Amino acid sequence: MTENIKYFICGLWRLKTIQKWINHHYNDNENLIIDSKYFPYVVTKNGEIFSNSSQIYTVKQAMTDYILDDIQKDDIVIDIGANVGGFCIPAAKLSNYVYAIEPITTDELRHNISKNNLNVRVIEGGLGNGMPSEVIWNKKKTVKTYTFAQIKSICGGCDFLKCDCEGFEWFIRPSELEGIRRLEMEIHNFNPSPNDPTILINGILNEFNISLNSMFFKKSDDFFKFKFKKNINRIGEIDEVAILHGNRK
Repeated sequence: MTENIKYFICGLWRLKTIQKWINHHYNDNENLIIDSKYFPYVVTKNGEIFSNSSQIYTVKQAMTDYILDDIQKDDIVIDIGANVGGFCIPAAKLSNYVYAIEPITTDELRHNISKNNLNVRVIEGGLGNGMPSEVIWNKKKTVKTYTFAQIKSICGGCDFLKCDCEGFEWFIRPSELEGIRRLEMEIHNFNPSPNDPTILINGILNEFNISLNSMFFKKSDDFFKFKFKKNINRIGEIDEVAILHGNRK
């Protein structure tokens, strides 16, 4: 134990910062800590530009979690929980009609959209019941919300829905999915809505062929094993998550 501490202190003294020590010690060329003071932007392998901020990890998540290569030019694409644009920015290269719904990181989202010179309409707010609601993302904030029916009305419909809003997806009613061809949805075991989650789950299973990407669940029936929470104090308390890929039957 003492030798490990000595090794850490000597290495830190030689390399001057913990950041350099981590990069040197683990020597992982694919995962590096990059100082945003000197590297303010990150460019993806497909050429999208993003600010090198604390939210950059969400861009990688969007790239690895969601399937978007079947987006069509005339699709109305709605990205609920757009964060800093990890999904909506690449989607805007495929469709002329992309809408980003985001209640928290709207300034950085708009900046990233501008840097990529793309046409994405940002709607500041969250998914909910249409009333102001408290959301948690790094901090608690009361934000304006829209029902999914209201969002569809603002956007002129929806062909392709990507939704990642930390439990607020349960505000969606099955009837509101009418007209949607494709779903890319992250679902959580936090339900702040008054709705019964099994109603939405059954609605999706009845109307869509789905596949799952989840460390918790392997088949659609596993959705019904979710242990739902009604109140949380931080995002880390959401401990069961599944990513759903859906094609209308």
